[in-house]
Amino acid sequence: MKKIFISLIVILAGLTLITLSTIKQSSKIIVKPISKPLIENNAIQLPVDDSGPIFGNPGAPITVTEFFSFECDECAKIHTELIEFIKQRPSQVRLISQGINTENWLGNKNIYPFLALFCAEQQNKYWDFLNKSIQLKKIDEKAVKNTAFEINLNSDMFENCLTENNNLIGVEREQAKIKSFGITKTPIIFINNKRINLIEDMTISTILNSIIAK
Repeated sequence: MKKIFISLIVILAGLTLITLSTIKQSSKIIVKPISKPLIENNAIQLPVDDSGPIFGNPGAPITVTEFFSFECDECAKIHTELIEFIKQRPSQVRLISQGINTENWLGNKNIYPFLALFCAEQQNKYWDFLNKSIQLKKIDEKAVKNTAFEINLNSDMFENCLTENNNLIGVEREQAKIKSFGITKTPIIFINNKRINLIEDMTISTILNSIIAK
């Protein structure tokens, strides 16, 4: 028994030494983060074009395409920054915005705000509606109607547009097209069809200024 006991102690001691050696070696391993370029090298064809609403000079040499969601704080922040930037440089930059109907944690989708945005566009108030509604923490039927009132939409035309089934089908079809392209998260920003890898310590204004300066 004594020999067996001693053998077990030796085995356990050996295993302990092996474990400690492995831990020591693994602590020396440095995992280098995979860095991405600020602006991707390759331009890609996006599922949106300049046939829709454009903010800024339609012929501007720099096109920013933003994919946003409602009730998205980061989307609201970037959108506001883009609007203010383009107001200061309307001849140099233009903005195309495309909403994405993301699912909440329960798996529910809310197409209503995008239908409302479409209906605001029919009265040439796309940007007025978007600039206000994207700031809302919650965008439901009441919030949509309040926003429509604030930007002086014709209420009868707006209601008729919201209840027209073909308009809803068109908005749903557009959302399906965006999703089929593989864009499901927001915010996503492209400059001249090249994706921007957003980082915390650099604003979109800084990136645009660096492009303009070239």
